[in-house]
Amino acid sequence: MHDRFEPGQLLMLGFEGLDASDVLERLHRIPAGGVVLFKRNCESLPQIRELNAEVSASASTPLVAIDHEGPRVNRLRGLIPDTDGARTLGEKKDLLHTESVGLEMGQQLHALGIHLDFAPVLDLEEMEDHPALKGRCFHSDPQQVAEQAAALIRGLHRAGVGTCAKHFPGHGSAPLDSHVDLPESPRDIESLGSRDIQPYTTAIQSKVDLVMTAHVRFPAVDSWPATCSERILNGLLRKHLGYNGPIITDDCDMEGFRRIGPIRETVARAIMAGVDIILCCRDPQVQDEAYAGLHDLYQKGSEERARLEKSLRRVSQMKQTLLQRFSTV
Repeated sequence: MHDRFEPGQLLMLGFEGLDASDVLERLHRIPAGGVVLFKRNCESLPQIRELNAEVSASASTPLVAIDHEGPRVNRLRGLIPDTDGARTLGEKKDLLHTESVGLEMGQQLHALGIHLDFAPVLDLEEMEDHPALKGRCFHSDPQQVAEQAAALIRGLHRAGVGTCAKHFPGHGSAPLDSHVDLPESPRDIESLGSRDIQPYTTAIQSKVDLVMTAHVRFPAVDSWPATCSERILNGLLRKHLGYNGPIITDDCDMEGFRRIGPIRETVARAIMAGVDIILCCRDPQVQDEAYAGLHDLYQKGSEERARLEKSLRRVSQMKQTLLQRFSTV
């Protein structure tokens, strides 16, 4: 395989520890396209800046990403000032304020050397006490979600930070938490089209950089969960909504992914369904299996190689765009 078709570029990896030693050793073995930070990696602002500088200088030039949504999901709690979360922003209905919050969040991340924020959440608030989404959704109305998300994207982009709309095609109608289960939603194609995927149209128009899948099954649409569903990813997201950017899975360490099947086979299935980036947030064994699954897929045949190479082109273009945006702010 030619160097520029290194399958590790289709992985984003989490890691342990506060310094770069663990992740640099891992990046030497798996030259990933990105890394993702968690609270376990963040002790102080100088430490985070040093860590990210070392990671970014490694051979695979990985992007540095983080989940930074506001009070409910904040890996930097106690290190930077809090901002309003999605529910509060949705209640205020002040789009200029939402954009300013996005700008503030982006400036905080940019100062730490973080290129990509896994935000905004586009899920609809279908239940106030959702086990996975409580406080993380803007609103129950798709138009309100679309407007708020677009404003947050504008703010983050102004700060030079990339954005990721999640969790496609929508987690709000599935009552279980995909961290610990494989949820099911009663939605069919028509109800997804009339409600859940509407905000994605606006996010795509706002040039969102990534779309993250939901580890949720939609039996009325496909027997495969969304992460592995060609009908949902290639059908709804790419053909119906016209999205041409990279698609990333939610974390493969989550039960919602593990319950689909063996990691290698599920990774291959996700790629062939339309996914471009596999997110593996913690377990080194899962990361190794995912990497092996990509290698296996490349060796399988010409169709599979062409599919991987298409993903690698998308990821390369995204990295170029994000790094250029980051460097010009």
